[in-house]
Amino acid sequence: DELKTVLDAVNAKLTTDVLIELNTATSGNAGIDPDEAARKWVQANGFDKPIQR
Repeated sequence: DELKTVLDAVNAKLTTDVLIELNTATSGNAGIDPDEAARKWVQANGFDKPIQR
């Protein structure tokens, strides 16, 4: 149940548009590090804290 709650919350925020933005941000020589991009996205969307049920 807990895993499903987390995955549902991430799925709701990780839209196609967001995936495109993350891909664009990490592409090419000027792109940021993918781990950094993911970490920033996780923090910006509150997934670095416990999920409220």
